[in-house]
Amino acid sequence: MTRALRAAAVVVAACGLAAGCGSSNGAAAGRPTASLTVAYQASGPGSPPHVWTLTCGPPGGTHPRPASACRELAAHAGLLRPPSRACPLLLRRNAPQSLVRGRVGTRHVDRLVRPGCDAAWTALPVLLTGR
Repeated sequence: MTRALRAAAVVVAACGLAAGCGSSNGAAAGRPTASLTVAYQASGPGSPPHVWTLTCGPPGGTHPRPASACRELAAHAGLLRPPSRACPLLLRRNAPQSLVRGRVGTRHVDRLVRPGCDAAWTALPVLLTGR
C-alpha cells in the first residue's frame, strides 16, 4: 500500500470513529441511510488523495456534489459490495482509484474501486471522483 493511500486510510478511519458507533437501528436512531468516506486519487497510488465525507438521507457531508452522489448510490448501491472475483487485468500506472469506506444502510463498505474491471467505476462517477 502506498504512503498516500495509507494516509487516506487513516483519515477514513478517523472520520468513521468521529461518526460514532451504535447497535441501534439507523432509522430509529436518526442516522442517515448512507455514511461514507471517499478517498479519490486522480493519478493513482502515490498521488495526493482528495478525501470527502458523504451522507445520504438527507444528502450532506464534504463531498462536492452530495445530492448527485446520493442519487447514484441509491441506484447502484450493490456495486459497492466486495467483488466476486479478482480483476484479471493488469493495473495501469497512474490510473485513478477511489477508496470507499463506511456503511450503506446496515451494510459495511470497505472497497477500493479502479477503472477497467469494475462496473462501479462507470456507474458511480460522481460518488467516486466528485465530478
